[in-house]
Amino acid sequence: MVLDASILRAASYVGFAGTFAYAGWLVVDAVRGRAGGGGDATGLVAWSRQMDDVEGYPPGHGERVAAHAVAIAERYSLDAATIDALHHAGLLHDIGELDMTFLAQPGALTPDETSQLWTHPALGEQWLQEAGYEAAAAIVRHHHERWDGSGYPDRLRGEAIPLPARILAVADTFEAFSHDRPYRPAFGPEGALEEIKRRAGTILDPQVVAVFCQGQELTADPVSVEF
Repeated sequence: MVLDASILRAASYVGFAGTFAYAGWLVVDAVRGRAGGGGDATGLVAWSRQMDDVEGYPPGHGERVAAHAVAIAERYSLDAATIDALHHAGLLHDIGELDMTFLAQPGALTPDETSQLWTHPALGEQWLQEAGYEAAAAIVRHHHERWDGSGYPDRLRGEAIPLPARILAVADTFEAFSHDRPYRPAFGPEGALEEIKRRAGTILDPQVVAVFCQGQELTADPVSVEF
């Protein structure tokens, strides 16, 4: 399944109009696939790439997050079903930001924009559950929880945060610092590694950070895996 860009435009429009339920229906319909059954990996990658356009991120953001998450999970020797769920969650972790095009604008967020941003993990969980990706949905809900309990949406702390969500948080943070964002330039791979080390024990699970750093080879190319 290749997603039609018109679906994204329509969902964004109805989201801005305040009809979030219908925007969610469009997302679910697109992710699930119009022919019935679950969306395949090609369709999920296509959707992930279109989300990059909404957020103003460099192309391939979701794919790189998924690749890092899968690599960490494999170092933990997690089971195949969990790794598969992390793959889906990595590709679609920011799906709840569908209508938040203010993220692509330079400068700091307003308080209202920040409050809206904090809703995206729960929205993503809801839409992925409805699309039939229950395991990925649970990971997406908790990928912005913080090790010290200061995250959102549930303010979980430490090992109360599910391990797959802690893995996704490290993968997403490393990827975020490795590339340009509308509000700041990239830190590069080495700088990104130092940034996640600085956040170990506060924002990020220190053990997951250690596992990632031990396996991360700093090359000119990002970690990649075949889906």
